[in-house]
Amino acid sequence: RQKWIEERRAKHTSEAASAASATADHATAPVVDALASKLSTATSDVPVFDDPTTNRSIESLRGVTVRPQLKILCNNMDGRGLTKFLVDNRKDNDAIRLELPSALLGAVDPCRLVLKALEEYHSVDLDPNPSKENRASAIRRACISLLEALTPVLADPVLGIYHPVVPFNMKEIVKEVARRWKSKMDIGGNFQSVSALDTLAFLQLLATFGITSEYKADLLCKLVITIARRKQTPSLCRALGLAAKIPEVVDQLSKDGKQLEALTFAHAFGIMDKLQPVQMLKEY
Repeated sequence: RQKWIEERRAKHTSEAASAASATADHATAPVVDALASKLSTATSDVPVFDDPTTNRSIESLRGVTVRPQLKILCNNMDGRGLTKFLVDNRKDNDAIRLELPSALLGAVDPCRLVLKALEEYHSVDLDPNPSKENRASAIRRACISLLEALTPVLADPVLGIYHPVVPFNMKEIVKEVARRWKSKMDIGGNFQSVSALDTLAFLQLLATFGITSEYKADLLCKLVITIARRKQTPSLCRALGLAAKIPEVVDQLSKDGKQLEALTFAHAFGIMDKLQPVQMLKEY
């Protein structure tokens, strides 16, 4: 009888432990989702061009009302003036960025217009203090906004925004621009020391013009990890064709002590079931 009692006690203990573990996992799931959601909506120091805009069709873009000055700059193919307009009116950025794709449609050659604007990107050096707002960072943000706004304009009408339609000669020009930008970023392979704005701009350039294949996926993942906290990084990864590499990115983020970023990526790409979120949160 004593043996039977001990066996029953051991069984109950085991069942209780399993139930407690399941309860903990169930209770933690909303917490993990909430943390991921909070992190993904955190305020970024760069403009964000979310799916509701980038997924709009050309027809819907034509129906957007564009402020006259912005329309004139695009119609006149004034790249430098366009960059200056965005910098001077950056306090109204949220409203302007919603008009940008429609405004770019009015240009004879949207690709060439944006490339003209990008000539201003390195016209002013960044302030060594990343928290200090200056004209250099404002110009970089303006260029990123233009690259993001060009995405729905170049989108393949059938395959969508992740398949830009870009003329061959234009792609060759963009490849050279990307090469020059990367050379300014490549500080002995230590990309952690590169400005987040420069990293984001470089990756967005590749995604917008569809030249991601010019660079190794491992290199792109290293760059992605340095801007993992940016709200738009997961969607940018999709545009870069890095979906298959996300498990590796999540693993590296976790190893680097960036558990919240790792959970955000896992949440965005639907691979939470492959992680141990409870343990990750404990480590964090």
